[in-house]
Amino acid sequence: MQKIASVKSFSGSLALLLLTPPLFGAQLTVTVTGLREPGEIHLAIYDSAAVFEGDREDTGGPQPGILTGAIEPAGPADFTATFELPDGTYAVGVFHDVDGNDALSKNFLGIPKEPFGFSNNVRGRFGPPSFKDASISVTRDLAITIAVD
Repeated sequence: MQKIASVKSFSGSLALLLLTPPLFGAQLTVTVTGLREPGEIHLAIYDSAAVFEGDREDTGGPQPGILTGAIEPAGPADFTATFELPDGTYAVGVFHDVDGNDALSKNFLGIPKEPFGFSNNVRGRFGPPSFKDASISVTRDLAITIAVD
């Protein structure tokens, strides 16, 4: 009798698992080009317009409004990473930390001294571009390229 209960329990669990929608909808593959020297890539995938538009890359690492990302050694060759994401609208920001200070180095005017870029290869005027301009829709597997300079 015990074995029958186990089989029923397993069948019920399997049915529940098969009926549960997947947590992630698609893969986003991001390739960063233009890396001319060794350093560390700081790549963030934002799911919040307010956080994306307010982020000045002063420090690396996770924060609310950044869904996922990568901080990895990279360069001078291209860097590629793949992320599993739920269907949605995102913006990607990246900088190449060549001086190893874990932040986007800037000159006295606040202009970045290290390579950086955004999804859709858009640029902002005095800070990051708008979330709308940098946004990408991820509803199926997607590959993008970001050129940094």
